[in-house]
Amino acid sequence: MQIISVSSHVAFGHVGNASLSFPLYRLGVGVVPVMTVLLSNHLGYERYGGQILPGEMVAKVLQGLTDLGVIAKSDAFLSGFLGTPETAEATAAAAAAFKAARPQAPFCLDPVLGDRGKGLYMPDSVVAGMRQRLLPQAQMMTPNLFELEILSGHSVQTRAQAVAAARDLIARGPEAILATSADTEESQPGRAEVLLVTAGAAWLLSTEHLTFTIEPNGSGDLLAALWLFESLMRHPAVEAAARALARLHSLLRETARLDRRELAMVEAQDRFAAEPDLDWVEIRPLAI
Repeated sequence: MQIISVSSHVAFGHVGNASLSFPLYRLGVGVVPVMTVLLSNHLGYERYGGQILPGEMVAKVLQGLTDLGVIAKSDAFLSGFLGTPETAEATAAAAAAFKAARPQAPFCLDPVLGDRGKGLYMPDSVVAGMRQRLLPQAQMMTPNLFELEILSGHSVQTRAQAVAAARDLIARGPEAILATSADTEESQPGRAEVLLVTAGAAWLLSTEHLTFTIEPNGSGDLLAALWLFESLMRHPAVEAAARALARLHSLLRETARLDRRELAMVEAQDRFAAEPDLDWVEIRPLAI
C-alpha cells in the first residue's frame, strides 16, 4: 500500500508530513512525501527558519512522480498544507492524474487553511483554488470548523449547522467529511469531539479531552492520514473514523503522560500500531 502525501515538513517536531509519515510507515504503508514547506520547526515556537517552497518546485516534483508512474501506481492521495496558489494548482493537476489512473482510489483533502482564534493562514487565492479545483475531486475531507465555514460560506456554531455546512460541500464532491476540533455550543465538558457526515447520515465521535502544558501540534494532519489508512483497509466510514480516532488518542495519551510539547511518536509507536482500543471512542448517531 502506498500513499502520496502533499504537505508541509519540519526538521524538528511533528506537523504535516513529519506528523504522518512515521505512523503510516509503522502501520506498513509506504509514504511518498511531497514537501510544500521546509521549516526548522512549526510556527508555534517563537523562532523558526525555512520557507514555503515555490509552487514551481512543487510542481516539478509532482510532475516527476507522474512521469515515473509513481502517482498512477499509488493507492491513495492526500493533500494538506499547500502554501501558494501555484502549489494548489499543481496538486490539483496531480490529483486529477491520480484519479484518471485509479478512479476508485480515494483522494483525501485536508484543507489546512486556518483556525478559530487565528484566522486564515492562506491567501484568498489558495482558498479559491481549493474550493474550485481540489474540493470537487476529493472523496474524503477533514476540515476543522473554521475551514468548514470558509469553504461552505455558512456560519457554524451548532452541530446542525456543521452538518448542513458539510452537506453543502458534499454536494460539490466529497462523499464523507470528518470535521475535526468540532466543539460547538452543545459540546460536552471533558470530551474532544469530531463529526462524521455523509449525504444521508451523521455521527458524533468523542474521546476524553486530555490536558497538556502546551498542546502539541500535528494531530489534525495525523488524523486525516489515519482515517485515510483505515478507509483503505475497507472499514465502513464510521468504523474507519473511530479506529483512526482511537489510534490518535493512544498517541495523545502517551504525549500527555510524558508532558511533551511534540507528539511522542517513538514512545507511543507500539500503541498506535496495535489494534485500536475502540472503548476510548464514544459514537453517537445524530438525527440531523
